[in-house]
Amino acid sequence: MKVILKPLDGTLPELLTSKELQVYLRVSRGTAEKFGKACGAERRVGRKLLFDLETINEAIQKKSQE
Repeated sequence: MKVILKPLDGTLPELLTSKELQVYLRVSRGTAEKFGKACGAERRVGRKLLFDLETINEAIQKKSQE
């Protein structure tokens, strides 16, 4: 099953599921979850585990500048 992150209005959601984060980062699900937790992007909404896209992008920017 393919997950495509292209909403009709052209914007991405602020919070991503583990599967969406996996597709966004193009890594395995475990790696995506580890990265999201390591950079502090993990958010819990009830029992759902979600990741803040803005925090993810900031972490990527910081890593690319090193």
